[in-house]
Amino acid sequence: NTCYIGQLSQIPNISEKNATEIAKVYPSYRALVHALEGYSDDKARIKQLMTIDMLGKKKAQTIIDFVL
Repeated sequence: NTCYIGQLSQIPNISEKNATEIAKVYPSYRALVHALEGYSDDKARIKQLMTIDMLGKKKAQTIIDFVL
């Protein structure tokens, strides 16, 4: 889990706290990618990511840009 959080925190503007919150919802990189691929467009992906504490629209879009 520490490695996964470290990987996520390498995404620009994603802090270790942000990464920890993401990991609470998506416990692995594979789970995150699989979940995001399940949505048909970025608008839906952004909306889903924004349900995670401390993630706004810009951070959500950055995650999508780097993960997918």
